[in-house]
Amino acid sequence: MPSEGCAICPWSRPLGVAVVALTVAAARSAGKSEAIDLPTLARAANTKPAHAAEMSSDGQVVKHVLVVGVELLSRVVDWSDRTTCVLFGDGAGAAVLGPADGVEARGRKRGILTTKLKTDGPMARSLIIPAGGTESPVDAAAIEARTNKVHMKGQDIFKVAVNNLRSSSQSALDALEMGTTLRVTATALNLRNAATTSSTILDVLDNGAIVTCIQQSGGNGWVHVETASGEEGWVSRTYVEVVPDGGSGATCDPARAEGAVGNFQKALHDSIAWAEGTRDFSQDGYDVMFSFKLMGSCQSHPNQCLKFGSSCSTAAGRYQFLIGTWGSVKSANGLTNFEPESQEVGAKYLVSTVRHVTVPQSRAMTASELSNAMSKLSWEWASLPPGRYGQPNKSASQMRNMYCNLAGC
Repeated sequence: MPSEGCAICPWSRPLGVAVVALTVAAARSAGKSEAIDLPTLARAANTKPAHAAEMSSDGQVVKHVLVVGVELLSRVVDWSDRTTCVLFGDGAGAAVLGPADGVEARGRKRGILTTKLKTDGPMARSLIIPAGGTESPVDAAAIEARTNKVHMKGQDIFKVAVNNLRSSSQSALDALEMGTTLRVTATALNLRNAATTSSTILDVLDNGAIVTCIQQSGGNGWVHVETASGEEGWVSRTYVEVVPDGGSGATCDPARAEGAVGNFQKALHDSIAWAEGTRDFSQDGYDVMFSFKLMGSCQSHPNQCLKFGSSCSTAAGRYQFLIGTWGSVKSANGLTNFEPESQEVGAKYLVSTVRHVTVPQSRAMTASELSNAMSKLSWEWASLPPGRYGQPNKSASQMRNMYCNLAGC
């Protein structure tokens, strides 16, 4: 059975031995709860939450942890030293921690998501109480020299604190939880067998490739991942981004597009998607980028310029909207996402408003109406006849046959 409580305290105590945690446990009638004292000044304040998080995580024996912090630093401050006496004082605080698995706020996980503990060995004597240990016991000489009080090399501490705070904060922010879905943002990204640039390259991942973090990592600049084909390795944290929704593609579900436009309008849209090659591909094309790379979410236009030859294209979605085109469509229609229903509204806007094609809403288009529509829409979609941009395109008869199959001519 999990323990109902645990007390963790730093080493400021009323007695000659470290029994503060035990005293707290007894005071709150905690029975046989675990009780741990963590000594030393700031180290205890920094490590208590990390230890508590580990002890109260899923699968551990402790259900809830009472974290108590108490410091009486005024006892060890040299009040004649103005460089230290203004920095150290007395204080106390307490908090109860417990498992927060699955608990979210505004779509984000709550709790202690990651920790970063750091020491700097060469700085060991930059903040110390020189006397009081076996190396230098407290005696009359020590008291006279005030070596039984806090001594600090202020400039050294300030420099290391600033640098370590920055690097540790960045490492904590870069750390990724196991199961996080990531998208490759580089043109090509090496998958290596270890977290170094000198390690063996196992594979080269394309831009837009989806991988999964299989171990909490990323704080050191490398992420342990698994590819869609099951290959494991390490990639640079710099060239992957977190995919919203975990890459499930839920927001790209084609069912979301049902009813967004009328049936005969949709038949024309389906014909365009067929010519573009996106119809029936993956999530019926709604999650397809240029060169058939897939995006993990349709929350927004991916705006990834994927290379072809000496150029690149940001085309994305069922109707291969360029980022500039989508910006205009989004603004004109008040759209807030790139989800299937928004893509359908966007396609209708390009057909009817930009290219001035009138689509009958109660019947299929006649042969001449469709031919006229193709002539106008071919300026928007290169795959439509007669082919305006020198790219492969469908013939007029192919488009007529596909449209009639869908609209019931």
